[in-house]
Amino acid sequence: MYENKSQWATAYLREKFFGRIRITSQCEVVNAIIKSYVRKKGCIFEFMHNFEQALRSYRNNELVVDFKSKFTKPVMTTHLSLIESHAVKIYTAEIFKEVKDEITKAESLIVKGKFVRNGFKT
Repeated sequence: MYENKSQWATAYLREKFFGRIRITSQCEVVNAIIKSYVRKKGCIFEFMHNFEQALRSYRNNELVVDFKSKFTKPVMTTHLSLIESHAVKIYTAEIFKEVKDEITKAESLIVKGKFVRNGFKT
């Protein structure tokens, strides 16, 4: 069964959501997790036991991250509070960290001047 892992891994992962992970990366990540629990020369009982343990651990980690994302609010640190507070509402905590880096970079831009064209500030 271990030798045929490439056949069942893809079928098992079909229709699962993996935000921002490419399909080849999906299998690599899951295989790395499973590899830490499974031995090549183990029996099928040991494989199933370890596989279940790996799934429980993986699902628990997802639940913890999901909980933190839903019920904790990051500290607003930039002067672009409207943009930052909107980003908190629409992104998960992990993605917000990346977006916040971009907001921080945008905050450091210096506006030297502005002018009005057709009634709109640009």
